[in-house]
Order: sequence, then C-alpha cells, then structure tokens
Amino acid sequence: MDYERRGAVGPLVLRGDLLHAEVEGSEYEPYRVTVALDAGGVRAASCSCPYDWGGLCKHIVATLLAYIHAAPGAVAVRPPLAELLAGLDRGQLEGLLLRLAAQDAELIERIDALIAATATGAAALAVASEPVKGVGLAAGRRTAVDATAFRQQIRRIFRAERPDDYMAYASILANLEPLVAQIQAFLDGDDAQSALPLLEALTDEYSEGWVDYDESEGELGGFFDELGALWAEAPAHPGA
Repeated sequence: MDYERRGAVGPLVLRGDLLHAEVEGSEYEPYRVTVALDAGGVRAASCSCPYDWGGLCKHIVATLLAYIHAAPGAVAVRPPLAELLAGLDRGQLEGLLLRLAAQDAELIERIDALIAATATGAAALAVASEPVKGVGLAAGRRTAVDATAFRQQIRRIFRAERPDDYMAYASILANLEPLVAQIQAFLDGDDAQSALPLLEALTDEYSEGWVDYDESEGELGGFFDELGALWAEAPAHPGA
C-alpha cells in the first residue's frame, strides 16, 4: 500500500489480458511486473525482483492496487502482441527480431532455447512470457529507495548462517555481492541520492553483524575495503 501511495508504480499498460508496469524498488532499474488477468481475477503474475519467499511480492501487489484505484483513462490500453504481429510478413518479422536481438544479447539465447525446445516437442511457450531483466534504465526516480527492505535483506543473509560455521564468511560475502552491485548501479548512473541510503544501511548492518562470525581468514574484515571504496566513489557523483 505504501509503494502505491508513494507513486512507486509507473504507468500501467493493458495488452489484452496482460497488465504491465514498472515499479521502483531498491535497485537502480525498476522491477518489471506482468499480471495475467481473466474473469476470475488474477490468473498469474511475475516480477523481475529477487523475492522468492512464497506468495506475491510487494511490487505485484502495488501494481494491482494501482490498477484497482486507477482513474478512468489512466490505464493505457494497447493491442496485444499477437495483434501487433498479425499484419507483418515474414521479412518484417525477421527484421524486427534481428533489431531486438542486436539490442539485447540475452534475447538471442532465449530464442535459441525456445526453438530447441519446440523442435523436441517440449512445452516451452512459458519461457516467452518471463520478464526480461535489465531493460529500461531509470531516467530519474519518482520515489526514494526502500532502505528498510534493503536492511532486512542484509539481516536475512547473516541470520541464514551459523556463527559456529567456519565457512560462514564465504556464503555471507557471496550473498552480499548482488546488494553491492545494486549500490554500484546507482553510482554508475550518477544517482548518489539513491545509492547513499543503501550504502549507509549496508555499512550499519554489516558493522553490527560481522563480529559474530569466524574471522580467522580475514575475509570478513576485508569487506570493509570494498565499503570504503564505495563511500569514496559516492561524493564524486551528483546529489552526494
């Protein structure tokens, strides 16, 4: 509800029975949400965020709330993909695919996998409906990053490991890498204003959590060098 209220949900687009939206979260790029609707309500939903703890993530829920509360005409109704492609001949379709593939190397691998699966008779059409991550960089955020959720992610990383496990440091550092990458993405995008709350959260939570784990290898202490480099880089960007 807070995400919807703060305007984190971007423009809503309805293509046939598929509702699309981008929702700002704790990463530099917005998360891509797709909801399949039918007469009974929500048939299926997906989001490009890393949430994997059962049920619908908050970005999907925020999108649905925004859809329910949308003013008349606020949802852009556009033709479904099948209708868009129906009027194209083979040459136009090939040209379209080649242009898209030139912009996104991952798409080539997805097409290759889909063709291979189709050739062997596998039911691979669901692959085409999965959201593609990394599309559309934020061109100026509308909302502040969710530093609270970011802190909770860090705490879960520490809680998932036993303090008496000699190798706990390896899992902790590996699981922190995507969070560091989120901060770096904001810095690379000259958005220090969004990076700093996340960097502060990471520094606070790490400083409190790392002391409970085995440090005989010096790896956990070495992570402070990485934090220091991020703090040194942040003032060089606008908004710091």
